[in-house]
Amino acid sequence: MDKLQYSLRIFIVFFISVLFMACKKLIEVPAPTTEISTANVYASNISAAAVLTGVYSSLSTDDQYCQYGYSGPPSIFLEAGLYSDELSLFDQSNTALFYYYTNNLASQIYSGIPNDFWSSIYQQLYVPNDAIANLTNNHSLTPQVQQQLLGEALFLRAFCYFYLVNLYGTVPLVTTTNYKINSLLPRSSATDVWKQIIADCQNAQSLMSPNFVGSDAETATPERTRPNKWVATALLSRAYLYTGDWKDAILQATSIIQNSTLFAIDSISVTSPNTPFIMNSTETIWSLQPVEDYPSANTGEGAIFILPSSGPAIGGSYPVYLNNYLLSAFEPGDFRMSLWVDSVSVAGTTYYYAYKYQQAAGTNTPAEYDVVFRLAEQYLIRAEAEANQGDSVDAISDLNVIRNRAHLPIYSSLVNGPLLKAILHERQVELFTEWGHRWFDLVRTENANSVMGGAQNVCGAKGGNWSSSAQLFPINYTEIAADPNLTQTPGYQ
Repeated sequence: MDKLQYSLRIFIVFFISVLFMACKKLIEVPAPTTEISTANVYASNISAAAVLTGVYSSLSTDDQYCQYGYSGPPSIFLEAGLYSDELSLFDQSNTALFYYYTNNLASQIYSGIPNDFWSSIYQQLYVPNDAIANLTNNHSLTPQVQQQLLGEALFLRAFCYFYLVNLYGTVPLVTTTNYKINSLLPRSSATDVWKQIIADCQNAQSLMSPNFVGSDAETATPERTRPNKWVATALLSRAYLYTGDWKDAILQATSIIQNSTLFAIDSISVTSPNTPFIMNSTETIWSLQPVEDYPSANTGEGAIFILPSSGPAIGGSYPVYLNNYLLSAFEPGDFRMSLWVDSVSVAGTTYYYAYKYQQAAGTNTPAEYDVVFRLAEQYLIRAEAEANQGDSVDAISDLNVIRNRAHLPIYSSLVNGPLLKAILHERQVELFTEWGHRWFDLVRTENANSVMGGAQNVCGAKGGNWSSSAQLFPINYTEIAADPNLTQTPGYQ
């Protein structure tokens, strides 16, 4: 990227940030004629592509700075890991994490708590909605770029709503940039939100390139950091699974699995322990390229999870370690336990930590990207959908692809239990600490109450008191006060 393009992109990102802040004001002041406007941002290929590049940069920053209170979707691996049974909180004086850990979120503002995924994600929605409005029927861009960018914007809107509907249930469907309308919207049903997610993914599929493209949104690249058709397909298959449309979940996952030109399950071994998480691995469907040098030029997961020899810390950058509930879920001989988990011993106590990403804080040479979608999930999506359709033969075959990679014996009902239960267990040990999968799985399969409360009582072991209403997050009371038509999540005040 030359200096002119880089400078333009930085300016576009700044402009969009300023534009978003302006959209929240009731009084709209026209920009001076000498300043760039939304319309002419979308008048050239370079500046239009830079707008969406800015969104990916913002998402990457959320991942890398999650331990400092950034609360966009990429930081959900930390909060959801604490909220479920994946992570233990060592630094319980860390108020930014303590209320997640004890499943005790509230609508009031606690000092330092980034519990407001709501406002963070709705802020991020502004740019895709603005892009959709300005890219639809746009004849200033070349057709290839116009279609690719419109598809990216539609995918990003669906991506944002996936996290909103899973964290909050019913949510307002904001599909325009009209602040006066948006500020008075009530919650829409979860059914309508899922319909919007599915429709946006379908449209994005039809518009985006089947190849990975670069920062100009048209030139082929080995970098898997810009969404393409297969990224929209990956989210679509997940959406169908979550809504119980088994047939379409199978069709979408199959289309990715059969694309062996682009995708393959990466083997893992002592000499290549974390191949799926290195930059541009063949298992990667979409990843976020790190954009910051601090605390690492690599991922936020590596920076926060990899413990130093001194172990987890109070008031520092290493507040968490792996929960025993997760550690005990691994079967004997599972390579994921030996290769994707590591430990340090301090004063006779052993602390285990997630080691999928193996570049720690302070590493300056990028080697790993934050993987958002990967092929292993698609096998598990297809297996679960097949099992729900009664197709145990194909479900077992797909399940065994993931078990074989982990060097485990093939599935046996005598050893591993009922097929659906075994698939959900495989998701737990395959996708641990990735993008909130474990927490979302507990809620969508109606297992949250039995795991977090009930006989297992994970919440109680963490020092909290489980309430079934905690399956969804509260909305910050300032949002309720600002919108007379918005109601609080049931179970919260």
